[in-house]
Amino acid sequence: MSAPDVPDDFTVSLWAADPLVANPVVFWPDQSGRVFVCESYRQETKGVPDNRAYQYWTEDDLRCMTVDDRAEMYLRHHPEYAEEWTREEERIMLLEDRNHDGFADHSQVFADGFNELLDGTGAGVLVRQKADGGSEAWYACIPHLWKLEDRDGDGVAEQRTSLHRGYGVRVALRGHDMHGLQIGPDGMLYFSIGDRGYAVETTEGEVLSNPGSGAVFRCNLDGSGLELFCVGLRNPQELCFDDYGNLWTGDNNCDAGDRARIVYLMEGGDCGWRMNYQYLPDRGPWMPESWWKPEHEGQPAFLNPPIANLTSGPSGIACYPGTGLPASFRGSFFVADFLGTPDGSGIRRFTMEPDGAGFNMNFDEKFIWKTLATDVDFMPNGNIMVADWVEGWTGVGKGRLWLVASNDAEARASGDETAALLGSFHSQNDIDDLVELLAHQDRRIRLAAQFKLVELNAGSALTRLAMNNTVAKVETSQPQLARIHAIWGLVQLGLAANLLPLLESEADDQVRAQLAKAMGENAIDAARQQLLILLGDSFPRVRYFAAMSLGKLGRNDISANALLTLADENANDDRFIRHAVVWALAQTTTALELAALAAPASAIDGRRLGRPIRSASIRLAAVLALRLQGSPEIVAFLTDPDKFIATEAAIAIYDLPIEPALGKLADTINRPDISRSHLRRAIHACFLVGRNHHAQ
Repeated sequence: MSAPDVPDDFTVSLWAADPLVANPVVFWPDQSGRVFVCESYRQETKGVPDNRAYQYWTEDDLRCMTVDDRAEMYLRHHPEYAEEWTREEERIMLLEDRNHDGFADHSQVFADGFNELLDGTGAGVLVRQKADGGSEAWYACIPHLWKLEDRDGDGVAEQRTSLHRGYGVRVALRGHDMHGLQIGPDGMLYFSIGDRGYAVETTEGEVLSNPGSGAVFRCNLDGSGLELFCVGLRNPQELCFDDYGNLWTGDNNCDAGDRARIVYLMEGGDCGWRMNYQYLPDRGPWMPESWWKPEHEGQPAFLNPPIANLTSGPSGIACYPGTGLPASFRGSFFVADFLGTPDGSGIRRFTMEPDGAGFNMNFDEKFIWKTLATDVDFMPNGNIMVADWVEGWTGVGKGRLWLVASNDAEARASGDETAALLGSFHSQNDIDDLVELLAHQDRRIRLAAQFKLVELNAGSALTRLAMNNTVAKVETSQPQLARIHAIWGLVQLGLAANLLPLLESEADDQVRAQLAKAMGENAIDAARQQLLILLGDSFPRVRYFAAMSLGKLGRNDISANALLTLADENANDDRFIRHAVVWALAQTTTALELAALAAPASAIDGRRLGRPIRSASIRLAAVLALRLQGSPEIVAFLTDPDKFIATEAAIAIYDLPIEPALGKLADTINRPDISRSHLRRAIHACFLVGRNHHAQ
């Protein structure tokens, strides 16, 4: 078969092909250059179904609230599936180029036997080598998040532990699985689930449940501390972090004329999608209200809309780590665009630029094309690896792994130096050397050095670096990124309080933003006063993180008033700052206090006001915070004089739903001058509540 098309100043080569690898869904290159590949053999009639092929059980599927409900549904319709759907398996293969000739010459099973009735596509893997020669891996295969361990270093995982169970409550559409495993700069494990939903009990006994929403989670590496990071995604097949710790994904379209989306994932954000929309002719509000588009006038304010519409079938996504490619590639993202045939598929490259407290996409190109790409990532030397499904949608036993390398000699040399460092990193134990590596050009080296310094409990060295009192080599290389990694390391150690003096004196905007974030991550209450000051910072990103951190510090009247002031000053101009304010208000302010911000009833009919009306931006912030709380007190805003605010209340009540408030929503059906979106929800609220006067 022909190789993919690549730019003139790049070279493409075949690294592995069937029978060494087949049906590659996603892969992970470890620090020594071994490649772990998730292979899938259970698509469609072999164990991972799609509701489009089983339309007779769609309503039963929508009734499922746990993964065990899904198993019961399978066997009620098809008892024979207990045997038929457990014959094939999902597995992880380990590939190596042992003779270093540029082509994989060894392949073995790292872990297999993932073939239970409820098992989905094995669509996420992350591997870390250990100093003793073994490795530990995390594997995302519905309904479990697995921890796998190769304790003797033979390339086979002898130990497997389910960290959580309960992902993939519903069938939904094939491929909407669990994926995206990444270790964040906070040392936590991040991963995603498509709109098959979840009902998971944490190790601490809390139940996280939403059977119809895709989401991003994070937890400690042992599975403890599981929490929702954001919701409302359809099928975020991969996650990636950039140099400043921002989290990104590509999310799929719903095949109704919308386009796929590049999303900046804000903590506490909601991208709006729900699985049941798929079965409505107009996709519910998704298409009529343009929820899939980037921010525009009239769009609901609760949404975290995409930064850009890009690709048609986003699967893998990666952010260039910093070495192996020419300098012009710094900050570039690469996303696999899978469309079922090679001619229309490949890897797109794009870049982002700051825009207020958020981002805009400022560049996009087809970079590697004519390959049925399922994933993209970087080898230790910075060469780009692409997984090629070869043909079709369900896996025909074929597979390719392509390498794309720059022809730039200087870039190649920088990549080779990174590969040598990564390959020997377990021998790095000198604190001074590790501090210097925090300024390395490659993010993987910086993160490895950060995590090693945390492991060595090197809080003093990290504090000195963060305070910018360090060795000349760091000062003349990448002092900003080095200091940011030092801040992240101190957060991991719970020592962010060491940095309190910097809050009022730091001149670097990005460092100041990370300091503001760190105070919330470690809940440093002594930072509250300075965070209040930072709500007025000249750099929008600082204001964003200062607001989020005040939310994490908890209830405080002064904080709540300052947040409302920021909402007023922002005047809804910057949606990212609005989100931070709203999220913080939901953590720091009671529902009754938020409802008291509603316009008085006398404002509606024009009579003399008994009290002043808060600005529209403050009232909108209150509505959105009540939405996050799921509070019935939101009904106070259903008759707001601003139609947009009243609509926002109606959307929250109906869409979540906030059931105790449905009657009040129904009662607004005959109000003059309400929006179409409000009216549509009021009509159906009448149906749901179902009293005689609602029928009238």
